[in-house]
Formats: sequence, C-alpha cells, structure tokens
Amino acid sequence: MNYIFQIMTIGLILLNLTGLTLAAKRLTESYELAKIAAPIALCLGMFFIEHIVGLGSLFWLWPLTTAASAYLVVTRRAVLFIHWKVEAVFIVGFTYVLLWRYAFPDIDPSSERLTNLHFIASYMPGTTLPPVDTWLPPYKLDFYYTFQHYSAALMGRLFGLDVGMTYNAAFCVIYALAITAAATAISRFCTGNGSRVIAMAALALGGSGAWPFVHFMIEEPRLWSSMRFIGDVAQPAEPLSDFGRWLVELAFPPHFPLTHPPEKLPTETFGYLVSLGDYHAPLGGFMLLTLALACIALLHKKPHDRSALAVLVATVPLSIITNTWTFPLQAALVGTWLIFQHATQRSMDWFVLSAAGGASVLLIYPHLRGFAIQSLDFKASISLVPAHEHPPWAMLLVLHWPLLGILALSVFRRKLSRLTLYFALLWTGLFLFSEFFHVDDLYGGEFNRFNTTLKWWPWIQAGALLTLGAMNLSSPCRVSRYGSAVVLLATAGYGYDLGDHWFRTPKTHFGRLDGAAWVTDDPTQKIMLDFLKNTQPGIVLERAETGAYTYAPAMAIFSGQRSLLGWVDHERIWRGYRTDLAATFEQIGSFYTGKLANSTAWLLHNQVRYVLWLRRDNIEPYDAFDAIHAQIEGQYDWKEFSAAGRIRVGMWVRRLF
Repeated sequence: MNYIFQIMTIGLILLNLTGLTLAAKRLTESYELAKIAAPIALCLGMFFIEHIVGLGSLFWLWPLTTAASAYLVVTRRAVLFIHWKVEAVFIVGFTYVLLWRYAFPDIDPSSERLTNLHFIASYMPGTTLPPVDTWLPPYKLDFYYTFQHYSAALMGRLFGLDVGMTYNAAFCVIYALAITAAATAISRFCTGNGSRVIAMAALALGGSGAWPFVHFMIEEPRLWSSMRFIGDVAQPAEPLSDFGRWLVELAFPPHFPLTHPPEKLPTETFGYLVSLGDYHAPLGGFMLLTLALACIALLHKKPHDRSALAVLVATVPLSIITNTWTFPLQAALVGTWLIFQHATQRSMDWFVLSAAGGASVLLIYPHLRGFAIQSLDFKASISLVPAHEHPPWAMLLVLHWPLLGILALSVFRRKLSRLTLYFALLWTGLFLFSEFFHVDDLYGGEFNRFNTTLKWWPWIQAGALLTLGAMNLSSPCRVSRYGSAVVLLATAGYGYDLGDHWFRTPKTHFGRLDGAAWVTDDPTQKIMLDFLKNTQPGIVLERAETGAYTYAPAMAIFSGQRSLLGWVDHERIWRGYRTDLAATFEQIGSFYTGKLANSTAWLLHNQVRYVLWLRRDNIEPYDAFDAIHAQIEGQYDWKEFSAAGRIRVGMWVRRLF
C-alpha cells in the first residue's frame, strides 16, 4: 500500500506541475520557460504572502488544483504534444533522482540531511513567516537562505505529506527543474542530439577533474574522494601507484616541506549532489544557474523575449534567499550578459528589466527584514586569499582540467563568435576571482576557504560546460569539437563511480521515502514516533552525544514536534556564537546524567513537554534513570514503551493540571 500511495502522490505532483506549466504558457512564448519558472514564481508569490499572513494547511486545495490541471491537460493536449520533449526531459530527470532517493531514502545525520529536514519542518505548520525554528523554539528561523526549503514545505502542505516524504519529493522536483533548464540552454547552444546528450551527461553525471586520478592514489576511493581532493585525498601520503606517487611529489616536492597544513578546498558537483542526497543550498544555486543560462540562450535566439529577460533579472535577487554564497557569481553572470547585450547594439527593454528587478526585490523584502540583520553576525566579507592558502598548481590542474580544457578549446579556433568570447572571458574571470578572493566567514585556518570553494568552483565548472562545452561541440574547428567531446565524456565518466556506488551499496531501506526508516528500524522507537505524531504539540527533549551530526533530535523532527535544542554547533554558527546555547547544551548533558540541579524547574522554564529516554540513554551503571525520575516525577509522568531488566525505553510526559 505504501508504494501505491507513493505512486499516486508522485503522479499528482507531476500532473499539477504540468497544469501549472500550461497555465503559465499563456504568459510566455517559451514552453520550457513556463515549465521551469512557473513553480518558482508561484512559490515566490506565496513566500511573500505568508510573510504577511500564514495560510496554514493547504491540503483542502489539492483537489481543486488537480481538477484544474486535469482540465488543462485535456483541453490543451495539443500544446502538450507539441512540447513533449520538454516534458520527457523533466520526467527523465525526475525519475533519475527518484531512483537515488528510492535506493537511499534515509534522511540521517551522516551529512546535512537532518539539517535541511529541520528547515523544511519549520515551514510545515504554515504559520506567518518567519516560522519558529524547530531546533530552537521560540526563536525564529530568520538567519538562513531557505527559500527552497519553504518551497518544499509548500508542496508538502498542499498534498498533506509528512516532512520526510516532502524532503525526498522536493529533491526530485528541484533536480528535474535544473535538468530541464540545462537542456533548454544546451539545445540552443549546440546542434545534434548526440552532442546535446554528451553535454547533458557532463552536467548530470559529471565529477571534478580529480575523479580518475584518485583511483591511482588510494585504495577503493569513495564518491566523495574526488570532491575532497585538495586538503584530504591529495595530502602527502603513500600513494597506491607510481603515477600517484609522481603526482603527489609534483604537488608537494620532498625538498620543500609544508609550512602550513594543506588547505581544505572541496568541491561538490551537480552530479555528486544527487548521490549525497542533501537538499542543501547549492542545489538551489545550480537551479538558478541553469535557469539563467536557459534565459540567456532563449534571448540569444529571440532578443525581444520579454518573459525570458524578466526571469533572467529575477534570478539575481532570488539567489540571495536561495544560495547567498553564489549571489556574487549570479550577479556577475546576469550583469555582464546585460552589458554584453547592450555593447553588441541589441535593443534592451529597460521597462521589463527594471520592473522584473524591482518586483523580485519587493517580493523577497519581507524575508530580508530579519535575514539581513541576522547575517551581520556572520561578519562575512570578500577578501584576498592569503598567499599560503593557494594550493599547488598541480593540484589545481588535476581538479580543474575539465574547466581549463574547455576554456582552451573554446579559443583554439581562428574565428571566435562574440558569444563564445563573452563566455570565455566570463568563466575565466570568475575562475581567477575564485582563486584570488574568498568569502571571509567564521571559519579559519585550513578551513578558511572551505565554504567558498565548495560552492563557487562547481558552479563555475557547470556554467562553462553548459555554455562553452555545448557550443564547442558545434564548432567548425575539429580540434575544438572533438577535443571538447573528449573532455565532456571524460567528465561524465564519473557516472561509472556513481553507478558502481548505486549497484554495490546495500539498499536496506529501499522505497521508504519517509526518510525515517533508520529510526523506526527499532520497533520501540517506531511506536514512540507514532505516539509523538499523534499527541499534543510541544517541546521535546532529546540527548545529543555531540554538538552536530548526531542522532538527536530526529524523533522530534520526524514527528512534527519541536526540539528544545537541535545541533548546537550549527545553531551557534547561525546565531553568532551565542553563549547561552553552549550553556543549554551542557545543561542537557547534566540532566541526562541525573546531576542537574533543579531539574523540574529547568524543564518547566524551557516549556519542555516530552522528555525522551531512548535505548542509547541507558548507560552503565544505569542509575541516571532513577535519579531523573525521582527529580521530576512531581510534574512529569513516566510512559514506558519497553523494558528489559534495567534497560528502560520511554518518555516522561508533562502532567497537565
């Protein structure tokens, strides 16, 4: 029955997206643009409205939207048939990532999955925005660029989904939108179906340039090995082969000892993010990049396409609330394109440009009221990269040879088109900018450039491959054409590692799209989770072993409750290292050892309604449970779900008088 429900839900989502596309097609000449931009525009409009008044549950609305969508599909089926290729690309992209989510659906603490689930969960109640932070009530979630998380929650509220199913379904939608936008750009930049498939594969399956080299350097490289190349895998060590040893010595000559630890300069390509499963900001950054490139491609063919110009301009403000890290790059892409258009004496519709820019800024303004103020705590600025933080040139070449190869091959031909020259200068300039400047945030030491390269480098590579890579495949110059095909196919070769991982990794929770199977595998925890889902809302207390990437507070988030404190290390970073958060974390630790003074008063002060005592909380000599129970039994009743000797599993529930 679960699979039937999932198929029906996915079908309803796809039907509603198609209906929305057909409705939006009346406003634009491009069916592709309607497919990609209409969901984003709808979510942005709702994002603005719900900063004024929260609309709560929208589950009552789905029969109406579904009926309207079905009517449009039937009455406008001729339009749908004409543009079947666009729908096919979207479905293929959606299905591809759905296979990943079906195989590995767990939303666990192994990366930032639980963090992103918490963002979505904060938006699920549909209260007036900004919502209460489910990791730190009663404080607001106004410190992060969470537009894509709001959009996911909006879909979940419409179809009445739980937060885990919402997460996994939204991941498929945002990926499919980005794939459709990329295909739109590629179809305008190159000719021939074979060339288009090669260019698409380089984006959808592509890794960093280091992916083939790690196989010569370490045994059994993981998917992340080529993403964490500089600073981790490429550190001076005993390589696996003579070639790997030569490469390490080239980067780190033995007679030039390191004076600083190797800088950690990671990258996460679009192809890798699918396997990672993080519904994180870089995914939204790629979506806006591909959308902007789709608009540029449409404008190159039809300079007077007003809807494409409007959407292109709107992507810049949208990047602020989607992935602020790539805002400078998005602004550079759109700004230089507009200058290029003006310089090539193509007419510019200044009214559309200013109206679209102004309208998008106004729509994000309510969110910026809190976000802009909170961002001051990060004290981030764009600064020069210190000399010792530049990696060895050999490491840069290994990591970025696909980008550098495409740039070199694009200018190899004798006659360059203006468009080719523009993109060559743009991506070269942005790459140099990323090497000499960085966002100076709260991180330091070997992690000083960590966040910058993680988000900038794959964005720049994707942009270059989608534009110059695709254009080179249609070049009259054979060297440029065939050379680019080799580079793109080699980049797409990372798909071998992806496929190997997909087939070899056990799929113990296949199809459990609620994402909570890693929690509910324990039968007792499953019962407790069901209880929390169906009981009165309140604040839940869970013990966290460490400050981040830990089990807690999974029970609270999956059940739709609020946690007294989530991952304290994340909350401290987001909130400017507030000292009270570290104190609360220590108090929680003391409480679970039975040594916190005035435990009952502390719980009541923090309005804790449910105190969880899980199997992992039973630590020898098993006296903490008795101490806690003796301290709080005057205000809290013990509800037991499992007991075996001195091992107790259950929760204390606040007594209501």
